[in-house]
Amino acid sequence: LPGALANLPVRYPVQDIYKFTEHGDERRILAGTMESGTVRVGDEVVFLPSNKRSKVTSVEGFNVSKRTQAFAGQSAGVCLETQIYIRHGEIMCKAKEKLPHVTNKLKVNIFWMGKQPLVKNRNYKLKLTTQHVPVILSEIVSVLDASELSSVHKLQVDRHDVAECILETMKPIAFDEIGHISETGRFVIVDNYEIAGGGIILAPVFETDTTLNQHIKEREFKWDRSHIT
Repeated sequence: LPGALANLPVRYPVQDIYKFTEHGDERRILAGTMESGTVRVGDEVVFLPSNKRSKVTSVEGFNVSKRTQAFAGQSAGVCLETQIYIRHGEIMCKAKEKLPHVTNKLKVNIFWMGKQPLVKNRNYKLKLTTQHVPVILSEIVSVLDASELSSVHKLQVDRHDVAECILETMKPIAFDEIGHISETGRFVIVDNYEIAGGGIILAPVFETDTTLNQHIKEREFKWDRSHIT
């Protein structure tokens, strides 16, 4: 399995960033685990969802011999050619490989385990690799009736239900379909600090009419005149 994952496009979720200053050490090291692919010194990389670009200048490790590459399954540090501002949760990819989707709406299959049902107009938290973003239930496509193994229409997803839904995050996230790279196609939903559901991503949903866009329109509809001339 690790060998097969190493042949897939690079997915390196950034877990943390470390800066060293002792003895003139100016390294700024990104830390994380290679979920898939292989990255080498000299590779041009892009970070999503920010779309910032740079080039790998070194692959770092704690108390290990010098290495020039990192592959799937390894925890590794990466130094970049340019000091771009990268935040926790970005996913580093090779610029010339197939990139993950970046959007804030996605079609998913979810298994709900929460004490309270999954409902619309309530804020939850979605965790996908190192990305943690607010999310809402946008639409329930169908719910599986476990007793008859048939789809039914419901207005909420109850405990132990399996449902196909449309989720909407409050900011864009980077992800893959579960059939392409499973490591970036799985997620969990947190409700009241407890894991309440888990699921897989079926496809991105690209729509201009989203809750986030509607919020921006409403915010900018009314202008307050300043007293500054």
